[in-house]
Amino acid sequence: MSAYDEIRYNNLPNPITHPGRLHVLAKLAGLQPNPVETCRVLELGTSEGANLIGMAMGLPNAHFTGIDLAEKPVQRGRAVIGQLGLNNVTLSVGNLLNLDFDHPGRFDYILTHGIYGWTPPEVGERILEIVRTCLAPDGVAFISYNTQPAGHIRMAVRDMMLYHTRGIDDPVGQLKSAREFLALLATGRPEPDAFDAATASYAANLLQHSDSALFHDNFAPVYQPVYLHEFAARAAAHGLQYCGDAGGFEDPRNLKEEVVESVRTMGGGDPVKTLQYFDFFRMKAFRNSLLCHRDRTVKHGWHHGDLAGCFAHTTAVELEDGTFASADNIRMNTKHPLPIAYMRRLIEVRPHSIAVTPEEAHLILELFKVGIIELRGSPSIASPGGEKPCASALVRLQSEAGEAVVTTLWHRPLEVSDEKSKQALSLLDGTRDRDQLASEMDCSRDVLDREVATLGRLGLLAR
Repeated sequence: MSAYDEIRYNNLPNPITHPGRLHVLAKLAGLQPNPVETCRVLELGTSEGANLIGMAMGLPNAHFTGIDLAEKPVQRGRAVIGQLGLNNVTLSVGNLLNLDFDHPGRFDYILTHGIYGWTPPEVGERILEIVRTCLAPDGVAFISYNTQPAGHIRMAVRDMMLYHTRGIDDPVGQLKSAREFLALLATGRPEPDAFDAATASYAANLLQHSDSALFHDNFAPVYQPVYLHEFAARAAAHGLQYCGDAGGFEDPRNLKEEVVESVRTMGGGDPVKTLQYFDFFRMKAFRNSLLCHRDRTVKHGWHHGDLAGCFAHTTAVELEDGTFASADNIRMNTKHPLPIAYMRRLIEVRPHSIAVTPEEAHLILELFKVGIIELRGSPSIASPGGEKPCASALVRLQSEAGEAVVTTLWHRPLEVSDEKSKQALSLLDGTRDRDQLASEMDCSRDVLDREVATLGRLGLLAR
């Protein structure tokens, strides 16, 4: 039995890898990506395929291919695909080093998360080689990795954990021993110096991680963070170029203005060099880099004119003090009437999205830069629920299987802990009208309608 069988890898949807979002970021970078609705996506290191399956549910005319070295996770993913009756997603078992990728320019988007820097260097080089060969002319590749300089602190704590757990063979025992050690390390010293404080703080942070994240991120055989400039240079050697970060706009927040000005001077107009300096000053720990072919002309300054054909939605709510707060803990407080009015419109029509108009494109781009709204290359397929409301087939399957986290039609992981919501999701198969649902849930029609409205606004109901 492998470590992946003893401590299951948390295979969840990753919203920033959704082709609808990558389509928008590609357009902002000056590329001309193919339509999202019919795109082709390859994921390297797909595990159970949860990321691809969630995408495939919302884009039935697109096609998704996933490859992973571990056989059992792929088997579990295939079982889910079969239960859902999906014919636009394929999962395969294979070693990237040995597979023959005879698909020149086939894929609009290539994704890999949790592999680069966690595997031997030859695997990272192979990933870049696959991207160069298989990426469409105006396609985008997503590659996530741990970064320096913060990686030095992470590596130090990892080395301590590996030393403490030496001689323990089983993953469960390693995890238990590691948590005990981290708890001690997190207590710190009464009068810590800078190194003590950084180490104790990171140990406390690790204790908040799930067992899956703590084990698979820190006990992997290889753990090698890289600097952004190193990653960009390796990509360039394969005929690729850095074209942005899937996390969004690279805004140097939480830095003094004089530092920002100095960094821009030191960067000398080179985007990678400038971002590398910002990474130094922000102690950057992780990146979700985007790559495209080197022969493409990339724009590193976003322009609202490139948002034609895009759609906006938001997970934010408006708090009593007028602050808008999103599901990603992004907060925006403004007195300006235009962004306030637009945010209220998005909240009102949720779970639907709103098409970007030329008149509002500048405002929308600024809100997207902040991270308070999401932009996609196709409209939301989520529904508020009709007379016979129907939950997404994937959500129902996950709920019936007892999964603590389900995948919304916005491609976001959502924890459903409320028993009333769980009961409703199990009944919302589109065959019952609202009166029948209220009767089976033993509640009033008003209560039922409120529950359906809540589930709809969370992106759990299909059209």
